[in-house]
Amino acid sequence: MGNLESLVIYIFVYAFSTMLFSFYKNKNTALRYLCVFLAVLIPAVFAGARYHVGTDYKVYDWNFTYIRSIPLKSVILNDTALQSTEYGFLVLTKLLTYLGSNKVVFGFLAFIMSGLVAVSLVKEYRGSYISAGYFMYLMIYFTTSFNIVRQGLALAIVFWGYKYIFKHQFGKYVLVICIAALFHYSTFIALPAYFFWNHKRNRAMDRSKFSVVLIVASFLVIFWRRLYMLAVDLGFPWIGKYVDYLKNNHARNRDFFIKALLGAVVIILYTRLNKKNEKIKALIQMYMINILIAFTGFYITFVKRLGLYYEIPAIVLVSTIPKWFERKSQYMAYMLCILAVVIYFTLAFYITGDADIIPYRVH
Repeated sequence: MGNLESLVIYIFVYAFSTMLFSFYKNKNTALRYLCVFLAVLIPAVFAGARYHVGTDYKVYDWNFTYIRSIPLKSVILNDTALQSTEYGFLVLTKLLTYLGSNKVVFGFLAFIMSGLVAVSLVKEYRGSYISAGYFMYLMIYFTTSFNIVRQGLALAIVFWGYKYIFKHQFGKYVLVICIAALFHYSTFIALPAYFFWNHKRNRAMDRSKFSVVLIVASFLVIFWRRLYMLAVDLGFPWIGKYVDYLKNNHARNRDFFIKALLGAVVIILYTRLNKKNEKIKALIQMYMINILIAFTGFYITFVKRLGLYYEIPAIVLVSTIPKWFERKSQYMAYMLCILAVVIYFTLAFYITGDADIIPYRVH
């Protein structure tokens, strides 16, 4: 399949799934559940059917084959050649291998990811145009998971757990982070997100406190290598596996400018239209932290991925933008959001060829 045909296929599959997802508010309960289920299932089948799509596809395919070949007892006891891979991911993968081929494993993992995000959007953010958010999730973050499967799963779990921030349930939020860490250790960086919400006043951080957070985050982004080596020297049991990430890999990081532009647009609209919403303000603050982390992508690709946990609130922000306009202009704003996501996808994956997402192949 050629590059242009692949682009069309991606857009069609995700747009059709989003159309089905839009039935989440239909009065017919059976139709509502069926359409949302299909909206999750179709992208999962699409992800499972792929062949050598995503830079790390071969690695995961080999790992699944290896895990299939060893007994469950060895996986549970962590007596495998993949001891550096997160325990939860090994166990889940082993269980999924009983259901079918490696393609089935890829598909079920994708189903879990998209399912968690879909359920979270419907239950926690249904007052917004969440179809736009789901479309953005599929086009950007779900597709990115074709390359970073483990982190894609962890990212979906963390997004699902963000509800506990606004419900002031620290224990449950920590538990979600720990569960997500069983699939990718990087999720611990999402722990500070809990404090982006002022739990005493039930609002986002004020400007002065957030300014301090930006300064601290900037310091961490600048000196992360030294801090990382300090953690290694202190003997943390799992952190040493990422030591190779200290090496520059001459990354292009072109999507940084897209992320920065999106952030600027959201901030301008939020302030100019005078739409005061403390939850959205907190999510904007989180997204700004992601832009800082994403700057590391100019010299090393892997570190900027840590920012994904602070970037994924973008799907909520995009869902909310149409609500900031007058009622007669909301549908136009919604369609502009959809168009912006398509442009984002085209630039990130079709034009620059990031993560070997295009061309899409089946075998």
